[in-house]
Amino acid sequence: MNTLSQLPIQNIIHKPGRSTALVLISTLLAFVIFGGSTLVSSLNRGLDSLSARLGADLIVIPNEARSKVSIESILLQGKPGYFYMDKSKLDLIASFPGIKEITSQVYLSTLTSSCCSLSVQLIGFDPNTDFLIKPWINEQFDHELKEGDVIVGSELIIPRDHKVKFYDQELTVVAQLQKTGTELDTAVYMDHNTIKRLIAASIQKGRNQYLVDPDKVVSSILIKVKDGYTVDDVTDYINIHAKRVKAIKTKNMISGIADSLEGFATTIKILTIVVWLLSLILLLISFSMIINERKKEFATLRVVGASRSMLAKIVLSEASLISLAGGIIGIFLATLAIFPFSHLIESKIQMPFLIIGFKEFALLAFFTILASILVGAFTSAFSAYKISRIDPGVILREGN
Repeated sequence: MNTLSQLPIQNIIHKPGRSTALVLISTLLAFVIFGGSTLVSSLNRGLDSLSARLGADLIVIPNEARSKVSIESILLQGKPGYFYMDKSKLDLIASFPGIKEITSQVYLSTLTSSCCSLSVQLIGFDPNTDFLIKPWINEQFDHELKEGDVIVGSELIIPRDHKVKFYDQELTVVAQLQKTGTELDTAVYMDHNTIKRLIAASIQKGRNQYLVDPDKVVSSILIKVKDGYTVDDVTDYINIHAKRVKAIKTKNMISGIADSLEGFATTIKILTIVVWLLSLILLLISFSMIINERKKEFATLRVVGASRSMLAKIVLSEASLISLAGGIIGIFLATLAIFPFSHLIESKIQMPFLIIGFKEFALLAFFTILASILVGAFTSAFSAYKISRIDPGVILREGN
């Protein structure tokens, strides 16, 4: 009995070519299942994070910035960029019907600095009226944000003295935010007074394409709609009664990213199904060929006392061990291909990408290995049945 129980392992070890080929098929299956699931889950996490950060019903921006690509890249993904409109638009729109909450933000992109080698997005907000950034910031910093204080995204390097310079203006880093999975992770947040100082410095240095009075401009106006009004009604009213600005529903902006994510996820699902079917076919053919090659071996085992169920168990055990090995290798390779390159993936697919946490990683790994083993067991089941039906006398007389 002990000898028979060791047979699956011995067969795998003593047939390295055959075993390697089967492991590679299982590895491919596990790589696609785990890698695809990780990508889709990380994209969903990124979208959820982005939706949570964008709590406004609509955004008002100057007409010159109404290109959908620039709006999404700056407001949703935090890519460096800036535009301005007269601050009087804020007071005008605040008087319109249907406005529950209203606040403004001011944008500026930077030169390289001590915290970063590339240009980053600076976002100024009004702590007195803000309902978007403060709830997020309060998770890490619940004190008053003073002039000259900044809060940086998770991807920026904080100097030991917590001092950074933009346009030769020294600022103090008071907190660092949690990861969002977008380029907002490289943004810098501050109050209106601080960003006004930076805008003035950028103009003085000739680094700002807009020659504006920092005290008289805002970049965007963000609005929550009052109960009893629809977002469409308020959006239309602003677009009719406020000149040279454009009101845009944030739901439409998010839905564009969600549609892209859905298309990407569908592609991954189709690829997974194709690889799964291909793996099933290859494993079915492989195990069938292996059984034909090993008929005399199994017939001999039957003669020396092995039962039919023992032979079937040997085949299923081999398949399970091979699938387990392939599953572990596939997960390992997918992890190496995705986790270290999450930033590159995000920049290539142009969608929010927040890599899964340890708990979700462990669950996906478990179900991937389980799926690999089930596929191996399923594809070997027919072969195991054939083995159990072997007549040792007939097999051993073949060729005599």
